[in-house]
Amino acid sequence: MTDMEAADGCPGKYTVGLGQEAMAFCSDREDAVSQALTAAAALMDKYGVGPWEIGHLQVATESGLDRSKSINSNAIKPPPTSWGPPAEGADVVHACFGGTAALLAAAAWVESSRWDGRLAMVVCADVALYAPGSAARATGGCGAAAMLVGPDAPLVLDPLWYGTHGQHAYDFYKPLGSLPYPTVDGALTLSQVRR
Repeated sequence: MTDMEAADGCPGKYTVGLGQEAMAFCSDREDAVSQALTAAAALMDKYGVGPWEIGHLQVATESGLDRSKSINSNAIKPPPTSWGPPAEGADVVHACFGGTAALLAAAAWVESSRWDGRLAMVVCADVALYAPGSAARATGGCGAAAMLVGPDAPLVLDPLWYGTHGQHAYDFYKPLGSLPYPTVDGALTLSQVRR
């Protein structure tokens, strides 16, 4: 982090001011898709789940590969006919709320009449880049997580104990002219979160 502080001309801002010791990043041979696939494969290996046991796949990100092809479509390949029908699902592209929205959608599928007895999987993956010198630069990085959703899970989602709030605001967005860097208004983001 001291190297990044030097490059950004702000010695001590990240390490002393924020207490940040490290930041995850990916190489030029990785992206949100490869991270999502790695997280999903690791989870399936850990619990001995085969692809044919996944009936619904939700992927959450704010940094898809392009502006049209979903990360989900990279994960759902035509399976051998013995696997049964492929998983349904979609990408949820919605900054910070995307992972929560994907988890709620997967749980809703398991609780619905469309549920076919298979598990749902939620994969959250993102590569967050901020322009050099940006106040938000230290909040960048990359990461991925995967979750299985089904009956008898160790974590219970109680629909009576969650709520959401959404409101249009230009606090975080990626205008085409500034790609890959977002335009950020941190103070406005905090005021939105407090509503």
